[in-house]
Amino acid sequence: GRSGDGAGILTEIPFLLYAADTPGLARALETRGKDHLGCLMLFLPPEESRATIARKVIEECAEGAGFQVVAWRQTPVNPEVLGPTAKESMPKIEQVFVMRADIGSVAQKDKPWRGRVLERALYLLRRSIRGAWIRAVGSIKN
Repeated sequence: GRSGDGAGILTEIPFLLYAADTPGLARALETRGKDHLGCLMLFLPPEESRATIARKVIEECAEGAGFQVVAWRQTPVNPEVLGPTAKESMPKIEQVFVMRADIGSVAQKDKPWRGRVLERALYLLRRSIRGAWIRAVGSIKN
C-alpha cells in the first residue's frame, strides 16, 4: 500500500542531525547538553490557524509541566509518495524540542531528567497536551 504512518519504528533521537537545521536546538545543545532534553513528534491540524492554536496549547502545557520549549522544527515530508487518502488527510508534521526549565538551579543539577524519569515527564506532558487541546477546540479529530 501507499499509506502508512511508520508506527513502531524506534530510534535514538539524532539531536545533532536536527540541530543542523534548527538553531534553537543547536543553542540548547551547546549551552546545556542533551540531558533533560526531549522531542515530541506532533501531528498538527493542516489549517495554519488551528496549528497556531495547537502550538500555543503545547507551549503552555510544556511550561506548566516544568519544561521550556527550545525549538520547533517542521519535518521534511514528500507528499508525492502518499496515496490519495493519506494525502487528503495529511496533517502538519512538526517536532518540538523541550528541556527542563529549572535546570539553572544548583539543587536540580544533581537530579537530571534522564531515562525513565524524563520519559515519565514527557508522557505526563503528552497527556496534559491532549486534555488541553480537547478543552481548547472540543475534539482531537476536529
